[in-house]
Amino acid sequence: MTINIFFRYSILLLTCNTSAQVGIGTTSPTSTLHVVGSIDPLRLEGVQDESLANINQANNTTKTSEVLVCNSLGVFKKVKPEYLDVEAYVSINEFLRSEPIIIPPSGNFKGNVVYIVPSEYDGFIVESVTYRVMSTGDNFTAGLAKDSNGIETNLALTTTIGAIYTSTIVGGAISVTTGDAIYTTLSGTTPATQPKGLSCTLRLIKP
Repeated sequence: MTINIFFRYSILLLTCNTSAQVGIGTTSPTSTLHVVGSIDPLRLEGVQDESLANINQANNTTKTSEVLVCNSLGVFKKVKPEYLDVEAYVSINEFLRSEPIIIPPSGNFKGNVVYIVPSEYDGFIVESVTYRVMSTGDNFTAGLAKDSNGIETNLALTTTIGAIYTSTIVGGAISVTTGDAIYTTLSGTTPATQPKGLSCTLRLIKP
């Protein structure tokens, strides 16, 4: 009877220099632990989830945890969320591409197509908005408003559009909460030459 025994092994390149820097996959470590690999060089198992309530937020220094980020060199650092540029872009199409924009004789229009703020954007602010028409015409004023539990608030992000395709207004600081309905407002007179297809893109940021 012949018994064949096979051994499987791998070579681990491990270096250590006099400054107590350990390198795995590199002979020139630049941090206390420096890991180099072609694909997924770092793997940690058993890391538990953290409650959002424990993560430091703006104007609150009593919470314990921070966010782990990685820079372009692969170096990990801790950062408080308020220093991250957390943003979201939301689009509202009030008038379809081929639909003419008609302002009622009263001179005011409240949009019917709304954006409902989801829970993940609770407490964000509307920082800017870009309005766009698909075909130009005479000028009219476009703006934004929000409805929060039946209370309407003008977001004060208005611009004159119609003779130009796009216009971006920056500088809003209106906070939004989960369930708020954001809609467009129009004012002016019914254009003699009617532009078509109004849309707007909101930039929401974490304050």
